Amino acid sequence: MRKKITKKSQGNILIAVLAILMVLAVIVVVWNFIYPIVTQKSAEADTSFFNVNLNIKEVVLSETGAAKVSIQRGSGEGEISSLKFIFYDEGGQSYTSLQNTNLPKEFETKTYFFSPFSNLKKLKSVSVAPVMNNKLGKESKFSSQPVLNFPRGLVSWWRFDDNRDLVGKNNGINSVQINSSNLILDGINYMDVGSDNSLNLDKEFSVSSWIKANSYDGKIISKGANYEVNVNSYGKIIFIYGNKDYIESFNPIELNQWQHVVVSINWGGVWKIFINGNLESVGGPGINTPILNSDKVYIGEGFNGNIDDIMLFDKILTQDNIKFLYNNQLD
Repeated sequence: MRKKITKKSQGNILIAVLAILMVLAVIVVVWNFIYPIVTQKSAEADTSFFNVNLNIKEVVLSETGAAKVSIQRGSGEGEISSLKFIFYDEGGQSYTSLQNTNLPKEFETKTYFFSPFSNLKKLKSVSVAPVMNNKLGKESKFSSQPVLNFPRGLVSWWRFDDNRDLVGKNNGINSVQINSSNLILDGINYMDVGSDNSLNLDKEFSVSSWIKANSYDGKIISKGANYEVNVNSYGKIIFIYGNKDYIESFNPIELNQWQHVVVSINWGGVWKIFINGNLESVGGPGINTPILNSDKVYIGEGFNGNIDDIMLFDKILTQDNIKFLYNNQLD
């Protein structure tokens, strides 16, 4: 005998169906909410090694285009395959450079040097991002403080991370010992940077260098009778012109200590020597006609010790220029 479906039974069935529909609706809502989170977390898990934090610690940009950038890597696992640097000039143009060597490991700081970039105006800022597995990571920009700029008029800059001239074309052409970013000299070896005409300093000019002498008596830089900057046997910095006319510092340098030396010459006027940012001596015979020649320029001939960051300028450096070099250059 068939049972009769009562209104009460129909109500119970309807309630059950509605309950099932509500459960399904809740499942759909929850899934739509949870799925994107799960997907995102999964993606983050797949690329967690890629979230490498880079901090630009220092930037020195020369108006001639050469650059020094120090990068500190923070936490973040994984091996960086390269660093992507982007340099921007005051006109909005940019230049990209990939660094594939000397890459920082976790919590390491590395410094990179760049030769002048063609087709760029005065450099204004820089950014860097890690590249891992052909994917570009988080970009770090240098905009929290003013960019340091070397004085104008830079003709040549021997940084001594290798034998290159970072600004001009006067690279070292012989084999010398370079270690920890400076030139190591034993009184016998020296660097030959050729005789390009740009090294004939025929008007006003300045020579800036860092030296650490193990003993007195040795040349820092020389070009025959055109110019010579050396440490004499009494430990004084001396500029010699024409093998006879000269100006020397009042005080001797200290041995086995890094010191900053600047010689600033106006052929028709005043000659000056600065040590560690301070004016040491003023003088000069006021010679109007420099002796130009085709002699080679030698760095460190007869010098026993270390030389770093020799810079030639075709201008007189001001006291502020010299203070800037003294305070911002040596690593």
